[in-house]
Amino acid sequence: CARRAAGVRRRVCWLLRGEPRVDGVAGGATRRRLREKPQSTATRDQPTQEADNLERLRENFRNQSSVSFPAPRRALVSEDVLVEDFVEGPSMREYLKRDVDDARRKALARVGVDAVCKMIFHDNLLHGDLHPGNILVTRDATRDPAVCFLDAGICVELGAKEHVHLVRVLSALMRHDGDAAGRLLCKGMDGARALNNGFGTDEAWQRAQDSFCECMRDITSRSVEEEFFNKYSEYASRIFAEAEKCRVALEGFFVSTAVAIRVMEGVANALDPDVPIGQLALKWIASSPYVAAGLTRS
Repeated sequence: CARRAAGVRRRVCWLLRGEPRVDGVAGGATRRRLREKPQSTATRDQPTQEADNLERLRENFRNQSSVSFPAPRRALVSEDVLVEDFVEGPSMREYLKRDVDDARRKALARVGVDAVCKMIFHDNLLHGDLHPGNILVTRDATRDPAVCFLDAGICVELGAKEHVHLVRVLSALMRHDGDAAGRLLCKGMDGARALNNGFGTDEAWQRAQDSFCECMRDITSRSVEEEFFNKYSEYASRIFAEAEKCRVALEGFFVSTAVAIRVMEGVANALDPDVPIGQLALKWIASSPYVAAGLTRS
């Protein structure tokens, strides 16, 4: 329709004191997909689906007082307008500039990492536009801090097959089996890639795969003395660079998950360089409904 063709989109935040405020459209980061786009449960033209996602996220975290999401106002949501509760608090970007004691920073770091790991590994419903500006600090306390994730209606949700493959790759990395992780990434979710993947011969493609797996082995050998997720940003950068060099096409869902973890790792490390990211991630990997299927096929 003409309204969509014009690209006009309004996001209305409903103030609790009863006055509507028109908020600018948040700039969704353009993400480079190296192979295929992961399944998104909403687009910018689907406010009603975004409202559904917000309600699912709120349900997923209903027993965790430290994490919240704005509630959609269903009576005011249409195909063109999303109406949510207005949430007050400084963004994480602003909060990081403040002079805050270490105890409060450490507590907030754990809350943020734990929430993102739960979304990825347990709930399989991941915020599609994570960055420090979309995380509000709603309760700044040492013992019971709390955050609210904004602009969370657009989510990434993997199919069962994709989630199993993701768990298999990450499980191999956590076991320090870089060769297995590399072979899984080279083969892809379907277990096969084009014979030469753009190389002149199958032999050249095999050499490229071997080079990629050698890089993965080096990463995991280095991570024996330091938990994989505690150096995830550094390792992910190496994996992406080597994948480009060796023409290994990574699945879009792997890239999206890697980016989400890198963003949260950056925020967490800014709050607390010693946050135990690996321990927090393992808790949710172990409780994932897909982990048994993923590990038995590894």
